[in-house]
Amino acid sequence: LVVENEPPIQRSICQKIEESNENYIVVAAIDNGKDAIQYLKEYPVDVMFVDMNLPIVSGKELLKFCYSEKLPVLPVVLSGYTDFEYVKCAVANHAVDYLLKPLNSQELKLILQKIEIRIREQQQEEKDSHGDEIEDAHRLIALHSPAGALFFLFPLPAFIMNAFEIGIVNVILRALLYVLFRLLIGVRIALCHDGGMLLQDF
Repeated sequence: LVVENEPPIQRSICQKIEESNENYIVVAAIDNGKDAIQYLKEYPVDVMFVDMNLPIVSGKELLKFCYSEKLPVLPVVLSGYTDFEYVKCAVANHAVDYLLKPLNSQELKLILQKIEIRIREQQQEEKDSHGDEIEDAHRLIALHSPAGALFFLFPLPAFIMNAFEIGIVNVILRALLYVLFRLLIGVRIALCHDGGMLLQDF
């Protein structure tokens, strides 16, 4: 997302971003902070290039909104000149970097590479965390039901485990596991008086 109120500069920034790294696509270009906030409420954005001097809602207020709402967007601050208050605001609201306009293509390329690495690391962390949550749920089921204990001892393939995220599939699988467990404990082997074996169903 590019938030810049001067059309020629806005077009230039959008063009440079996509030319510098083919993995980036500019999904929207907005000229004021108010519309940017509305867009961020409705659509997920990975990276936001924001000019600090915006009409209606300033870049400073836009950064504060993103930080206070804990939006998963990485801001890059743009400014036509170095202003300590702008830099201070960028740091306080966890901006990735502070760039002076006009943008230096090489500097922009390096920043985009840095952000890409950071996004991939975050995605991997979320993936690992998600796997841990499934494993914890797996253990919790094992602790609270006989069927769950069987399920824990004989884990299902990963693609079935992932299906547990869907509520109805979860219910059906747990029901099937419970039936299977009841069938297993319903078959008893008893010794006959003559030393033979008898298969008895209860």
